[in-house]
Amino acid sequence: MCKDKRARRGVSQYNQIHAMTAHGLRTFDSIFDGRYIPALRAAGGNIVDMLRQFMFFHPATGLRPWARAEHSREPVLTAACSRHLLESTARQLVAENERVSIQYGARAAGLVLEGLHKSSSSSSSSSSSSSKEAAVTGVVLDDGSQLPAGLVVDCSGRGSPLPGWLAAAGLQRPRVSRASCNTGYAGWLVRLAPHIEAQLAAADVHGVAAVAVPPEPTFALIMRLEGGLWMASVGGHQGVHPDRDEAQLLQFARERLWHPSAGRLLAGSIMLAPPAVFNGLSSTWRHYEEVNLPHGLLVMGDSICSFSPVYGQGMTVAAQEISVLHKLLLQRAARHPASFEASNTNAPIASSSSDSSGSSSSVSDGAKRWLLGLPNELQQAVLPTVKDAWRLSVGNDSKFEGFVSNDVTLGGLGGSSSIAQFAASKVESVLLGYMSSLFETAAHDPAVFERVLRVLHLLDQPQALLHPSLLLKVMRHHAAAWLAPTTAPKAAAAALASAGHASAATSCSAAESVDISGAGSNSSSGSVSSNVVGSAEGTACAAGSTGCEAAAAATGWEAHTGLLQMLGVLAGGVQKHAVVVGSDASEMPAA
Repeated sequence: MCKDKRARRGVSQYNQIHAMTAHGLRTFDSIFDGRYIPALRAAGGNIVDMLRQFMFFHPATGLRPWARAEHSREPVLTAACSRHLLESTARQLVAENERVSIQYGARAAGLVLEGLHKSSSSSSSSSSSSSKEAAVTGVVLDDGSQLPAGLVVDCSGRGSPLPGWLAAAGLQRPRVSRASCNTGYAGWLVRLAPHIEAQLAAADVHGVAAVAVPPEPTFALIMRLEGGLWMASVGGHQGVHPDRDEAQLLQFARERLWHPSAGRLLAGSIMLAPPAVFNGLSSTWRHYEEVNLPHGLLVMGDSICSFSPVYGQGMTVAAQEISVLHKLLLQRAARHPASFEASNTNAPIASSSSDSSGSSSSVSDGAKRWLLGLPNELQQAVLPTVKDAWRLSVGNDSKFEGFVSNDVTLGGLGGSSSIAQFAASKVESVLLGYMSSLFETAAHDPAVFERVLRVLHLLDQPQALLHPSLLLKVMRHHAAAWLAPTTAPKAAAAALASAGHASAATSCSAAESVDISGAGSNSSSGSVSSNVVGSAEGTACAAGSTGCEAAAAATGWEAHTGLLQMLGVLAGGVQKHAVVVGSDASEMPAA
């Protein structure tokens, strides 16, 4: 671990945008007893209301943004900050605990294991049984020294070496599921042109996002960070990746993205650091819930399951796992108060003894009793959280062409029988039509937009989107769209694809105004005379406006939605373009 702003080893995404759901931010704040959000603010962190200060563009609504809610029941707050600020703020709060010491510059190189039972059998069941009496009593550092510990927690991320360490000790390594739709993106710090930044400030816009929804693979996110800086990220699925070269990267933003907002916002900008480019990213799930972990070893965060970073789930899932662990520890402390007190007086949690042959070992009782069985209990307790997040990200990835996975069931996504698959596909078809209409309605109705965003940020349950009042609004919108004359869906999709690429980008410069306030929505504030983002109302660029408006009216008929996977717990998340490449994790390219 390092103190400065350099990327830490093992954190490859350090210099990328880090999105956190509103629920994730609340959970972090709760973990630190309400001190995390104030500390972020004090350090210059940008706390953003996603309902009022962010603009979202979805292919189902063409160039028209989702309506911004000016009068919501409560804000949907999230942190728009650099990874360094998010991390250093948490580290500072942890360091304030007088019982915590941080050793900088150290690196764990292995585990100190005791009580291993050597077996001549190489079967998986024998390997698994050898961990029943095994205990982790510390870590080996890269300088060869040992750091004793009663409890070791692996949070080392998607590149965790733990599976190899377990295998080297003769213990069972977890089965690994991988899934990918060949995602790639580039992110960089940027200073926007003064006139563009002034327009964003006047409209109180702190971020703009254009999401990828099949068949459109490209996406973009531009977000204001601390210190008045902005960070941009552009990319795509299905192998549609930006180049590392600055000129080609900006050309990708102007000409390849389906929505012109990023290209226009970046016109005249200054790149403050070389872009960080990542290609071929996958979701990886190490199934520790299937193995018997040694005593004293906990696995959390990306070390269990790392998701495609474009969905912004990692920090939220990790925070939820911390909350689960906290509850388990409180329950165990209440059941074993004497053991808990002993562990708090620095009594040893584990010790070993051996006979002359060195073949037997035992773990001491007393201080360790309240923690017995915790590693496996934690894996089972966090499993629902991990599974839901996996279904969301992998289920959405499975909609894109070229999706591959080494797991036939995708973690249980598709069901185990053809009947289940057929039933799920029928449910999915109904939900797809409903969700397409829902996203279109959200572009016009701030109340619908608020409901959708609260579910996306895990503040409300997915069932909230099936509330009768919401269903009625969607039906009214759908009826109005059906009665109104529209362009055929395929022609509209083609028009949007054309308008979002080179022909439209050439004529849509930053000087040719488009709407940044969500014109046509019910938003009453943030109106700007010269605008730079995008709208389907009559201010779109001359060359592309007709095609873009036609697409905005009709592409919703064929759009898929990532939000479906929130409801996909009901639909089973049946993949449309899945290709199973084998049952062994080694057949998938590493992340």
